[in-house]
Amino acid sequence: MPIVDHQMGWKAGRFFLPAKLFNLVFTTDSIVGQSAGNPAEAVQAGAGELAIVQIGAAGDELSAFVPIPWDLDRDAPVLARVWFVHRSTDADAPVWILKSKFHAKQVTVVDMDTSEDVATTFTAHTCAAVAESLEVTDWTDLSWDSYITATDIAVGLLLECDNLGSASANEIEFIGLELGYQVKALDQAGRWLSKNLAVQNPV
Repeated sequence: MPIVDHQMGWKAGRFFLPAKLFNLVFTTDSIVGQSAGNPAEAVQAGAGELAIVQIGAAGDELSAFVPIPWDLDRDAPVLARVWFVHRSTDADAPVWILKSKFHAKQVTVVDMDTSEDVATTFTAHTCAAVAESLEVTDWTDLSWDSYITATDIAVGLLLECDNLGSASANEIEFIGLELGYQVKALDQAGRWLSKNLAVQNPV
């Protein structure tokens, strides 16, 4: 029988979803949030000139729809953290909520806000009293391993700034969402087969 070494370290994977990859609807001369509230795409007010989304009020939402990585271990925890710029010198403490909805092929795509599989609340993150500070929340377990199935190939994400934590409108500038996961070795059906990157029987 095979030997299982429980002391062996597992490889970790990560991917980053920048603000510009979250669904935004283009209008004639502006860009507005697709979900609730009115988050607006902008250029960071500070010297960094990052592409960000301004959070104008509690309840502002952004959504994204992304493929599930082939090498994601579906039986292991998936973690997430939110990156943003905080413009004020106050020690504000915003709260974020992430709703996740998994999708298989040929299944109806549904609203992540009302039909989510799981909703995760991040612990309130206290910002530094430094203007234009880069802020990153603590890693939070999304509990995906309790909901994702073998046939799911994509996940819909709805990120909401649930509470500004005393911040004023547009003092929170969303940069992106980072996901971290445990890498799983591809099985025989999913392995790379040639230099042409042909894949046998992808999900």
